[in-house]
Amino acid sequence: MKRFYFIISSLSYFIVVNFVFAGLQFGADSLLKNIDLLRDKSYAICINKSSRLADGQLLIDALIAANNPPVYIFTPEHGFDLEKGAGQKVDDGNYGNVPILSLYGKTKIPPDSVMEQIDLLIYDLPDIGVRYFTYISTLKYLVDACHRHKIPLWILDRPNPLGDIVEGPLLDLSYKSFVGIWPIPIRYGLTSGELVMMGIGEGWLPDIKVQIIPFKGISRKSDFTSWDIAWRAPSPNLPDYETLKAYVGQCLWEGSIISEGRGTVKPFIRFGFPDSTIWDAGLETDSLLLRKIVFTPLSISAAPYPKFKNEKCYGYEIVGSIPSIGMLNISIEWMSRIFEVMELEPEVFFIRPVKKIFIDQLYGSDSLRTYISSGSSTLKLEVKYQKEAADFKRRSANYWLYP
Repeated sequence: MKRFYFIISSLSYFIVVNFVFAGLQFGADSLLKNIDLLRDKSYAICINKSSRLADGQLLIDALIAANNPPVYIFTPEHGFDLEKGAGQKVDDGNYGNVPILSLYGKTKIPPDSVMEQIDLLIYDLPDIGVRYFTYISTLKYLVDACHRHKIPLWILDRPNPLGDIVEGPLLDLSYKSFVGIWPIPIRYGLTSGELVMMGIGEGWLPDIKVQIIPFKGISRKSDFTSWDIAWRAPSPNLPDYETLKAYVGQCLWEGSIISEGRGTVKPFIRFGFPDSTIWDAGLETDSLLLRKIVFTPLSISAAPYPKFKNEKCYGYEIVGSIPSIGMLNISIEWMSRIFEVMELEPEVFFIRPVKKIFIDQLYGSDSLRTYISSGSSTLKLEVKYQKEAADFKRRSANYWLYP
């Protein structure tokens, strides 16, 4: 048993923790062990069904059993039950007697009428450490709401399942969107608590009162393979840790005409197109083992409207071990080679579902699209963003909370 005590007061925000730990503990576990902290507080909590204690119990069930339930639940993309596909509207609902308010429905911002009823907001969404995963965009809006209403924010911190590796380009804020709202690399190597600390310290976020309840039991460098617990999918299309490692790079296919495998049992592991020309890229000969595959995306709960629904697609499936580092480089190289062999105009290959080109919003600038469209070597692009990632990691070290 170890006692962990940590105070930071360099700005007007603060962290005060004085909890006893034994084994792997999430911030949520620590809160439950010190439930008196919530006595007489009217609070809302941002969670979904992946917000669990280390032993697998739902946090909301533990809070209700302790007679300290929230007055409201906020829930992000995919909904409280994690049954909505990417981009699907999430409706309000209830969990027992507690109302659930969607932050991915009519609004992504907590309603003022609700914020005026609470004196504390708690955040406990298991994040994955990838910029285009939208839970951190919801977190940013929660910080803004706390600032407007002068309400403290408690973050029940969790380790980053991808560890502390940093990869990819910084987001140019000219390309800011809900899939990229922070000026950080694609893989940023921070916990949610560290990210908020850095946001306040670097001036990306307003200066609010934040209390971070830390995890304990593993190093910040440790990835999910060191956690010694079962994987609990944080969203419907990340069913296992291997898929998460692929997602770091393979999510970029969403900004192209190529299917990223949604609507199949292996999203982000499979990718393809309804024309066998894609096979001319010869990707199955790469060092990361791929095989040619034919698949048909179907409408399923995790992906009700997949690209090429009910159409036969020719493509590839990753069947080798997915590397813990470098998947972004690999996916970019694959995209470059497929673009070259398919001979489609950039305006066709890179889809434009909204006002801005989606690949630019995912990547964080127009660099990837312009490099690939012009036939330029993506190696130069990789050198550029690796430098940005290294610089970011050095700067972010000022905000690390864990050894």
